[in-house]
Parts: sequence; C-alpha cells; structure tokens
Amino acid sequence: MKLSPRSFNIKEFDEPGMAEKLNNYLDEIREAVMTRIDYQQAFIIQSAQVVGDEFRVVHNLGYIPNNFVILSKSGAGEIYPSGGAWTPTAAFFKCTTAGLIMRIAIW
Repeated sequence: MKLSPRSFNIKEFDEPGMAEKLNNYLDEIREAVMTRIDYQQAFIIQSAQVVGDEFRVVHNLGYIPNNFVILSKSGAGEIYPSGGAWTPTAAFFKCTTAGLIMRIAIW
C-alpha cells in the first residue's frame, strides 16, 4: 500500500482540524503495516512441461496482483512473469525448469 503524502506539519498541531488529519495519517500507516501476504492462501503450481512455455496460475483474487514470491520448490529453477497481462483471476509465468512444482504467494 502506498501512503499519501503527509498533509500537515506537527508544528501546526494546535490549529483546528490538525488532530483529525494526524489521526487519519496514522490510520493509513497502521493499515500499511498490517497489510500482509496471506501465506495460508498460497498456491501449489507446476510449471509447463516445456522450458520457457507460458503457464497460467488461477488465483481468483478479484484484483490484478503485481507481486509474487516463491515459498518453496521441488528443485532448481526460477519462475518469472511471462509478459502476458495479469487479470483479476489469473497470472502468467514462464520457468527455467520443466515441470517444477512450487508453492507461491501472489498479491
């Protein structure tokens, strides 16, 4: 989550409305800190059977994610975004190893 620019100066705290602005900004910080990857919602996937072929991961998150992390994998190899457009239901990858089984989190 991206924080909005601070719209107040602590030196002006005694002005009307400053307490509300400060509280709103602190709420944004709290929300950003509390946003976490839900590792319980990780996906177990297998790469394509041909090295470099695109494969789809159906995630059904309801929004277009822009990050992923590999939590575990069955062997050597790396996955990377294929260049295909991610959607609110699927992400597209390629892999350096055929048939690699991985557990990934997408957000």
